[in-house]
Amino acid sequence: RRELVLYSDGEAALQGIAVWREDSSQPPSKLPGVLVLGTAVGLEEDLIFWKLEALAAQGYLAFGADLFGSGRALWDKTENLPAREALTSDRRVLARRTQAGLDAMRSHPNCDPARMGVIGYCFGGMAAMDLARTCRDEGLRVTISFHGILDRPALPEGTVLGKVLACHGDADPFISPERLAAFEEDMTARQADFRVLHLPGAKHSFTRPEKTLEADGAGGMQFDTASAARAWAEASSLLAAELHPRT
Repeated sequence: RRELVLYSDGEAALQGIAVWREDSSQPPSKLPGVLVLGTAVGLEEDLIFWKLEALAAQGYLAFGADLFGSGRALWDKTENLPAREALTSDRRVLARRTQAGLDAMRSHPNCDPARMGVIGYCFGGMAAMDLARTCRDEGLRVTISFHGILDRPALPEGTVLGKVLACHGDADPFISPERLAAFEEDMTARQADFRVLHLPGAKHSFTRPEKTLEADGAGGMQFDTASAARAWAEASSLLAAELHPRT
């Protein structure tokens, strides 16, 4: 079942998408929730829709969060860049916007607030890590990024709750060794239970099937079937171990 969910972050009107499977053969029960954060394009793109459906099939309430407040994908850079800059000029703003999505999922009648996770892709991976750094809700048990922007932002000190997995392509040109090291130092300083899954040879956007053109590869973005499958398997295993979905 798919449902549009209206919520807000201050004065910003947002709309998320909740997806779950109803099983009439079993008594109703609350489902572990997984917040899904999209790329720099936004919520409404095929990759995110596929992941929402895949998570629902695994027994979760999957919730696609709206980071930009557009209600649609922002393919045009004249819209996309200002929307991102409004959130990243002060990373506390991005953390608050992401927290609003978690709160909306938490409030869904089918969500078990004691069993929640978040996954994010690219820009959404950065947002997921900022949520992990700032969220004080002990129901958040898992944070996962796929080719996320890994760094050390200026955010308040605090202990990271739950487990953290960063699925990182070692050939990602957007994350220098220094930047990756700063991310790891930040996670260590925040006493995070974290792991970086290194994917040899994988570039940025390794999960995105449309990134197959020569120009994509030249720009540092390339779909990698093996890396995408390995990262999804690792992520699915961690979510299942920590959130215990009913299968």
